[in-house]
Amino acid sequence: MKNLLLFCLLFTYVQLLGQKSTDFIDPIDGQVYPTVRICGSTLHTRNLNAAHFRNGDTIAQAQNKAQWMYYQQNNIPAWTYYNADSLHSAAFGKLYNLSAIKDPRGLAPTGWHIPQEYEIKGYDECFESYDRWEYALQTYYKHFYNYEGSILPPRDSIDLNYFIMEFEDTIFEGFYKHQYDLWNYHKTDEILKSKAASRLKSTQYWPSDDIHTNESGFNALPSGFVNADFVFIEKGQAAYFWTSSLDDDVGIAFTLKFRNGEVLTYYNEYRNGYAVRCYEGEPEQNNENDE
Repeated sequence: MKNLLLFCLLFTYVQLLGQKSTDFIDPIDGQVYPTVRICGSTLHTRNLNAAHFRNGDTIAQAQNKAQWMYYQQNNIPAWTYYNADSLHSAAFGKLYNLSAIKDPRGLAPTGWHIPQEYEIKGYDECFESYDRWEYALQTYYKHFYNYEGSILPPRDSIDLNYFIMEFEDTIFEGFYKHQYDLWNYHKTDEILKSKAASRLKSTQYWPSDDIHTNESGFNALPSGFVNADFVFIEKGQAAYFWTSSLDDDVGIAFTLKFRNGEVLTYYNEYRNGYAVRCYEGEPEQNNENDE
């Protein structure tokens, strides 16, 4: 029974990855954001490209090092394009400083929020649960149906919970043996494909020898970041996104790196500028510091 409890974790609400939803049009900036539903959350599949807060107030644009450093030192919300070039806007959106994230006027459009750290950390568990679900489904098909020429029943018509209870040990052991074999035989690319970061990365703009499936539909582009000295770094190699979580006065971001399957947490005070993704719903009112 302990295997069953582990295997069925999140079974009742795991959503199929990459379920597209209705596009959102920002009423303030007029920007169009395609959306997708992943692991129970609806979010934009495009980086935020807003030049105004949700109340219509303008956010300062930094066009050079002097402006960027002035806005940093005076805690003024600001944004810039990668390389300060608007040609990057359509694909990569804008890079925002931490003051823009913290501003009470709200950087995300009404009805949306910048995710907290715990919302990002949940992807590893969700994707593993999805894999367990897929493994159980394929085991069910193999057990009851002949793949060659058989018409398989729809996924939503199958009582997988009952099937798992009947074949609990076989499914549990088979799933984790497969995971073990990947590591034991050093199948690096196969391991990376199963990792959260690889499933979040877009199939565009990443180097060809990176592993990026975009299976989730998140569509993370390697938009890089801008540092304290207004130097632009890692475009084509990494994606950086702010969360709305803070550790005291330190901002918390997450990053996806070249040939790295982990969703990495990155701590930065106010000096750098990162991209932003918006999630549906208003932010929780409690102070979430990811204890």
